[in-house]
Amino acid sequence: MSRPSLPDAAPSGKALAPPIFYLAGVGALREGDHTHDAWHARVVHPDLPSHSLGMIVKALRSPVTLAVEVACGLAAKELRLNVPHSGLVIAHRDQIPGIDDEHIGERVLLAGSHYQRPDALFAEAVADSPAAEELIWSKVCESPVARQGAAWDELIANPDRHCENVLFDGSTWWLFDHDQALPPAATYASSENDAEARNHAIAYSAKENLLAAELMRRYRGQYEVIQTHTKKMTDAGKRLQALARFSRDWTHPDAEIRAVLELVGIVLGLIHLRLPALAEKLHLRLGPGTPPADLFHGSSSRTKPS
Repeated sequence: MSRPSLPDAAPSGKALAPPIFYLAGVGALREGDHTHDAWHARVVHPDLPSHSLGMIVKALRSPVTLAVEVACGLAAKELRLNVPHSGLVIAHRDQIPGIDDEHIGERVLLAGSHYQRPDALFAEAVADSPAAEELIWSKVCESPVARQGAAWDELIANPDRHCENVLFDGSTWWLFDHDQALPPAATYASSENDAEARNHAIAYSAKENLLAAELMRRYRGQYEVIQTHTKKMTDAGKRLQALARFSRDWTHPDAEIRAVLELVGIVLGLIHLRLPALAEKLHLRLGPGTPPADLFHGSSSRTKPS
């Protein structure tokens, strides 16, 4: 029996209209040291009421951060990237054991992303290994996902691509956790029609692009390959633009949920606005010649992987 999938529809942007899920049952708190509490959970979508889907749900304290996480997952889907599909998850406090007391009220809004099951053999190989970080980065950088991910993290100004927010499912790598992306989003959301705020949000670059750095230190000749993925993302810009446009019509009778949906639409619009400048941003960070010294952690004489 095939696993139920998230609903799709055309045109782009109506796939989840709006992208709201409801927690089914009680979530299981994820072990480990995480910036934000997260749970393994089953969720249901109104279009698939008889099926539950596996998601990782996160409790984020800021509505803007919540919107950024959801918007990044939705945008990545339109750009055909290996980022789990996302949505806004509505839960009752009793369904999320151990939630921080800072989350007030009985109803809690969570950011959810489609659960990708890690490959058991690879997970065992890196568990408690002192060389785990290097092994993970090596394997990620051997895959095509590293090139698309380097461009993606530049697009969303994501400085937080550490080795614990990439995942191997046995056949491919997945990129997740984007709550630290787009730091100017909060200011932009409150004054998106202000030219100065708009220009700053478009021009902003993260202090570092860790995935690009790990890739560039291992293999030569990656600038052109990353820029090829940049062109593919730019060519997909019409799908992202459609999603951003349709998202402006998402609404909900509950004021808090409606406000988050509005923020999701604003962030999607911002990601689309940043697309035309992506090639130049990557040129400034990685361009031909000697990149900035702080880009590298070392040097490598290897050629790029096939």
